[in-house]
Parts: sequence; structure tokens; C-alpha cells
Amino acid sequence: MTKPLNDPSALELDLEDIVGRNFEKPDLKALRTRTKGKTVLVTGAGGSIGSELANQLAEMELKTLILVDNSEYNLYKVNESLAHVCEENSIELVPSLANICEYTPMENLFVKHKPDFIYHAAAFKHVPLVESNPQAGIVNNIAGTQNILNLCVLHGIEKFTLISTDKAVRTTNLMGATKRVCELMMNHYANKHGLDLCAVRFGNVAGSSGSLIPKLHSQIIKNKPLTITDERMTRYFMLIPEAVGLVLSSSMSCNRGDIALLNMGRPIRIMDIAKKMISLCGKNPKSYPIKFVGTRPGEKLYEELSLNTEDLFKNGQSFATLKDGDIPFTPMVFNGRPYNDISQAVFDILFYANNHSKMSVNLLWAAIDSDLSLQESLFDEDLFEQSKEIEAA
Repeated sequence: MTKPLNDPSALELDLEDIVGRNFEKPDLKALRTRTKGKTVLVTGAGGSIGSELANQLAEMELKTLILVDNSEYNLYKVNESLAHVCEENSIELVPSLANICEYTPMENLFVKHKPDFIYHAAAFKHVPLVESNPQAGIVNNIAGTQNILNLCVLHGIEKFTLISTDKAVRTTNLMGATKRVCELMMNHYANKHGLDLCAVRFGNVAGSSGSLIPKLHSQIIKNKPLTITDERMTRYFMLIPEAVGLVLSSSMSCNRGDIALLNMGRPIRIMDIAKKMISLCGKNPKSYPIKFVGTRPGEKLYEELSLNTEDLFKNGQSFATLKDGDIPFTPMVFNGRPYNDISQAVFDILFYANNHSKMSVNLLWAAIDSDLSLQESLFDEDLFEQSKEIEAA
């Protein structure tokens, strides 16, 4: 299935062919049954993942679908695209131009519409931008999640699903660190308040806004050299509809406090994707200029889906579940102050961040230090050699 990338003047490329995955729609019968006649709220509904979540949920038999986003244009686009299908399916469509970091507007939304299901996709996700704007990233990702979780406690929800990332695993960047703290918060709230909260963790989605494939495609059609970080770099990739379908499916199978991992297949070398795109654009991969620019701050050569080294997908299942949120928060002492649970650490992380103190970053890293100490993150040379052999064949 051919899908256009961000540049409307560009050639259309087959994303399935580029990432080597065929999209198979998962069974959403359980979701359809549970959400029938219910109100579902999607945060970050104007983004790549949030808009696809809204798109697939609009095919259910919902009572109300609430779209929350702080970008007027993105909210307008997703609202316009869903207006007709929601009308056909007798779903009340509620576009809410709101910032999840502002508690009162979100509380008013909960009071008025009483959501039953929440898919929390709103977050700052671009690693270099969060790395250079740490306080903004911390406040948006952590405070926004805390607001939603607090409202879940006060108003009661049937199910909350946090959209997380493989960058939360033994992370080397602030974006991943904030998402790992959000996972820990989800688990803490689930256990403390007995709520059905879970998270779904996956890697890169092909063709999303600001992501690798549209960037490389733009460079090729402009006949510019491709900028690749490192010849050895690998990433997991999925198609957006596939990832979102599995998010919806796996969220129904997760128990309280669990994290679901999507089966991303084998990691793909960025160089392999680049060469395939060059070829699909009618150019010669052997002669097309490629410039290696080195990893940016916070970037890893490869990503992981879990702290667990066991093969969780050995039986070919589309997702696996980590009971009780991978590993729990480890009590710690920071700057002479004891922290016995993640909520105490989050309180001070946000206090420091709102006061533009670098202590927010230091405490954030301290809060997930036990994750990092489990195993040193090293480049997988065996995987790299295997990828080269596959390419040669």
C-alpha cells in the first residue's frame, strides 16, 4: 500500500517496503465490546500516533470521542478528518484545544464529559529538542501525565493507557528518561489507587511527523547528500496504523500496572533504509552521497524494548506483557533527602523544573538510576555483523 510522505510534491513511497513489514490489522473485538457506548479521550490527538488512535477509535461504537491537543492547526485537521465518520457512527466528537499541563481546563473536561477510557499520547518526543530544552520537556511530559493520572483518581476511569517508547529503556536521553518516569508513575498510581492503568512501549513509527524517513526522502528529492548519524545505528520500525492497532489491542490485555511491548521485529540498520529509499527514488545507492554526522546528544546506536534480556517474542506473538511495569522504583537518597516512592521524586523534579533549576535534571536521572545500573548499554556488534550479512545476501 503506497502512502505519501510529508512533502506533497514528492514521489510516493511504499512505507511497508521500506521497513520490510506487512501491515496486518489486529483483532479489536475485545476493544469494540468494552468501549461500546463509552466515552474515550485521546491526548495529543493531533499528533502522528494520537490522530491514528482517534481514527481507529472512530470506527468503534463509542458514545463520545474527545480529542485533546494544544496545537490549533493539528486539532483542526484531525477534527475535520473525523467529523463525517463520527456523524455516520452516531459518535459525539469533542475537539478540545487544551494543554494537559494546565490542570483546571483538563478537570473541567473530565467533569463535563466523564471519560471512561483514556489514551495518553501527548508528549514532547523529539530527542534533540528535549535535550536542549530540558525543563520544558520535563514539565510537559511528567507534569502533563501527573495531571491526567490525578484526574483519573478523582473522577474514576475504566482504563488508562500511557503511550511510551523504547527510548525509556536504559535511556541515554532526557526524553526517554521522562517517559520512564511516566511509566513508574503509572505503576505507582495503579497499585496505590487500584486503578486499571497500563502502558504500551514501542519504537519508531515510519513516516511520522519529523521522523527519519520523511527527512531522508526530502533530502533525496532535493538531490542533497543524505545525513546519517552512524553506519552502525539500528532502530525498530513499525507502520503507524499497525502500531496503533496493536496499542489498542494490547491495552485490553494488560492488567493493572503492566507494560505491553509491541513486537517490532528485528532492528533495521538506518543505512539499509537509506539505500532502499535511494533506489526507490530511481537513484544509484552505490554512488549517491552519504554524509556521516555522528550521534546527537542523547542518541544511542541501538534501542531496546525491555530491561529483560529474554526473548519475549519467541513464539511469534504480536505483543508481550511485562508484569508490574518492568522493574519498580528503587527507594533512594538524593541531596540528603530520602525518596521512598516515585511520587515524592516527581514532586521535587517538577518543583525544580518550574523554577528552571538544573537540579530537576539531576533528580530525574537519579530517579531511574537503578534502570541504568542493571546493564551497561553497549552496541551490539553481533547484530551489526548480521545486518551486513543480510544486506550482502
